[in-house]
Amino acid sequence: MKTRWLLVASLALQGQLTGVVGAPVLSTLHSFGNASLSAANPLSELIAGSNGVFYGTTSSGGSAGQGTVFQVNPDGSGFRVLKSFGLTANDGASPVAGVIHGSDGNLYGTTSAGGSNGFGTVFRMGADGSNFSILRNFTNGDGAYPEGRLLQASDGMLYGTASGGGYNDYGVVFHMGTDGSGFQPLLLFDGANGANPEAGLIEASDGTLYGTTYSGGTSNAGTIFSLSKDGSTFSTIFSGFTNDPSAPSAGQTNGYGPLGRLIEGTNGALYGTTSAGGTNGTIFEINKDGTGYSVLRGSSLGNDGRFPVCELILASDGMLYGTTSDGGTNGGGTVFRIGQDGSNYVQVASLSVAQLPAACLLEASNGILYGTSQLGGDSGAGTIFSLQKDGSGFGVVFNFEASGGDGQSLYGRLAAASDGALYGTTRLGGAHGAGSVFSIARSGRGYRVVTSLNASNSGPTAPLSSLVEGPNGALYGDTQFGGIGNNGTIFSVNKNGSGFGVLYDASSSAREPRAGLLLGSDGALYGAMAVNSIFHLNTDGSGYTNLHLFSSATPGPGDNPMQALIEGSDHALYGTAFSGGASNNGSIFRCNKDGTGFTNLYSFRLPPDGANPMSPLLQASDGALYGLTYAGGSNNNAGTVFRINTNGTGYQILYCFEGTNGDGRLPSGALVEGTNGAIYGTTERGGASDEGTLFTLNKNGSDYAQLVSFGGAPGQNPRGGLTLGQDGALYGTTDQGGVMGFGTVFRYGTALEEISSLQFIDGYIDLACVGTPGTNYFIERTAQLGPSTSWSILSSTNAPASGQFDVLDQNPPATAAFYRMFR
Repeated sequence: MKTRWLLVASLALQGQLTGVVGAPVLSTLHSFGNASLSAANPLSELIAGSNGVFYGTTSSGGSAGQGTVFQVNPDGSGFRVLKSFGLTANDGASPVAGVIHGSDGNLYGTTSAGGSNGFGTVFRMGADGSNFSILRNFTNGDGAYPEGRLLQASDGMLYGTASGGGYNDYGVVFHMGTDGSGFQPLLLFDGANGANPEAGLIEASDGTLYGTTYSGGTSNAGTIFSLSKDGSTFSTIFSGFTNDPSAPSAGQTNGYGPLGRLIEGTNGALYGTTSAGGTNGTIFEINKDGTGYSVLRGSSLGNDGRFPVCELILASDGMLYGTTSDGGTNGGGTVFRIGQDGSNYVQVASLSVAQLPAACLLEASNGILYGTSQLGGDSGAGTIFSLQKDGSGFGVVFNFEASGGDGQSLYGRLAAASDGALYGTTRLGGAHGAGSVFSIARSGRGYRVVTSLNASNSGPTAPLSSLVEGPNGALYGDTQFGGIGNNGTIFSVNKNGSGFGVLYDASSSAREPRAGLLLGSDGALYGAMAVNSIFHLNTDGSGYTNLHLFSSATPGPGDNPMQALIEGSDHALYGTAFSGGASNNGSIFRCNKDGTGFTNLYSFRLPPDGANPMSPLLQASDGALYGLTYAGGSNNNAGTVFRINTNGTGYQILYCFEGTNGDGRLPSGALVEGTNGAIYGTTERGGASDEGTLFTLNKNGSDYAQLVSFGGAPGQNPRGGLTLGQDGALYGTTDQGGVMGFGTVFRYGTALEEISSLQFIDGYIDLACVGTPGTNYFIERTAQLGPSTSWSILSSTNAPASGQFDVLDQNPPATAAFYRMFR
């Protein structure tokens, strides 16, 4: 087999492109969040489609964070968001109820908010997510905030409840056709006959509709009602719920506040639950004519479940199964079963990993029970769980994640590694919700999660800082929490995600390594524990040593070092402490790498001096140290840029942020010195939208300018500071903002124009290119470089709006190929 040796010639940065170089621009390289996998906090039950797929809703998550409709296989595979709510101005939001499968094969459901009037909607969509449409926008007069599941009754019409709106905001019962026509409120509750129906309706064997209201009735504690499908016949069949503290026996006996839908038993009786009363909720039975009300189970104290908020199901074994949202041995709620006569009550499972189940169970065709939990799971955003009816085989089938498994919330600075890619960390998100390590090319291509942190088994959590590359090419970082004792960790991982390991678990006496690491010129790692030391560690995890322990005493040398150290040109370590010092406003210090010679170079004083530095120091080309204080200064406590010599002399405030009139405030993160010798940095807040800025000034403090005002899709709240790329552009991250609100990676500089990477695909070569949108580029190839090189044109391409395009070489030379790109 012949080997093809290839060189990608990127000429954009070498001045060999024709045309005028444009002005610097801000571009978003990556907006965090996987929209197709983002869903969080399910409040509804699952349904099983005829294709064996489960369907459900989540009250949050999705592209806009306002809820989803999803599908998933029973084994947890094939998860896909079919609909993200809140994407348009009049879209629905926050579906609380689940969907139903209509007789026409479509899915129908409600959202508890959103719509053109903000009072919720009824929607329809294909089972594959296609053809979404809003059938009804509630107006408040005809109902508001529907929270119960729809019912398609035997007449083919859709029936539902709205918990509010109507007469005095007491709620309504409505019906409508599957095409949205014929909408009509059948019943407007008036308080006396019930109020605020939270649950959906059932059609019983007699063809009558039955439901519950959460409040209203004789004691304003809820009712059970019946209603004919045409709305002509209504009856409050039970109004004996009570929450009157002066009548504890009645409250204990009957319960109050039913939130779950009713179910009809094999004996024709109706069964349901109350969310309170009977100590901590009840299971009840009642005949359809309202007679024979009986509490089958009142929650007891101890490790019993508490607060059943959902409907029961009648399983294939003739038993009733349900969940409680709290209680149990582990405090996360329970799964229980009970006979239709009230006998044989058993707590089937006490939940812990899955927490706060708020919906009824589903019995699948194989007899296994499936449920959802609003909270819990790897990321705390809820789960789908399964178990056998005897309680065995419990397992989490799927973990919901608001960011869809992508990273979320970035505090740290990007690291430019030897392979040309940028690497960083996210504080949250990832597959387990505990943060991630990611990489991305300078062009924005090739984004990937290198590894997802996992809090289980004392794993690392919440990385707040930047990574460093070791001499072996591995990446090293720290996490504020996690590890044995939850005091934080220092970890390493290879760039391909392999070899992840914890090198050091912090102790209780020196903990919370959140500053980031420094690879010293001696090949060792140096860093700071926010509580409360600077340390040395070998890259193999050996040799941990506290070089200096800070004291919170005032006056003192400083306290709470929260930013990375730097190694000065004299090979000493320099850093900042957030607090402590002569006035408890923080300090600047110096220390030798062996721990000797610790010196407090400067203590920040009362305003107008700076206070509370939240950035690492920068030693610029003039040898001086530059940094930021998060607060202080002479303008609204908005922070400063300062300069100081390495011997502690020459301290000078170069700029005091105004914090008003659109100027930045609260500067944090790393400064960089640009190729022009100027200083660049970011502020966490301020700017036109008070969501952060990118600024520059000269080393003497002159020519301060705000270059970028962050907000919205480009990102919000840059915390980590800047990294200077090999192309002279500035790269950074934002904690929030972006398309889904989870943060961004950004680039500031003249448009990147290069062949960023190539790969073999079925004998062809795919060249990944990036350029200025709307600009035409030529891609040329030669088989040999030399004085008389002859280039041939492969492609003439106009760069699209994204700036990214691919060129395919379908017939590359057998031995070597060289490529170049130019205007």
